[in-house]
Amino acid sequence: MITPLEIREKRFKTGWPGFSKKEVIDFLDLLSIEFQELLKENRQIQQQLEEERGKKEKLIEREEMIKDVLMIAQSSSEKVLENANREAELMIREAELKAEKILEEANQKKNQILEQIQDLKNIYKQFKAKVQSTLEMYGRLLIEEDEEFGEKKGEAALTPKSY
Repeated sequence: MITPLEIREKRFKTGWPGFSKKEVIDFLDLLSIEFQELLKENRQIQQQLEEERGKKEKLIEREEMIKDVLMIAQSSSEKVLENANREAELMIREAELKAEKILEEANQKKNQILEQIQDLKNIYKQFKAKVQSTLEMYGRLLIEEDEEFGEKKGEAALTPKSY
């Protein structure tokens, strides 16, 4: 690639019917200035292009990093959800077992109370039977006593008392 310096230093052979030396030099100077501006612009564009490529690479890196973070977050949230579900199921199982145990204990107590009630009923029946038996016995004794007393009273009325 030709440089602006090469254009400026380029010298032409001059001859009698040739180009005007001043015009050629002026033109080459103008061409050198224009070419230098184009090179400067080209360098700036190349620099901007490199900066934009760097920005693009950084954006791609950020995008990849965001994707990774999102995947990690999603994975973490899934794990948290799975753990929460496992814990909830465990808590439900524990609560069900506890409820079953409480019900079993309540049934045992109920059965014990029912047995005690039945025992008390049996004791009551036995007591009632004994009381009835005792009352009947006393009733018979009273009747017997009344009968004996009646007989003795009758005998006493029939026999004079001796004083």
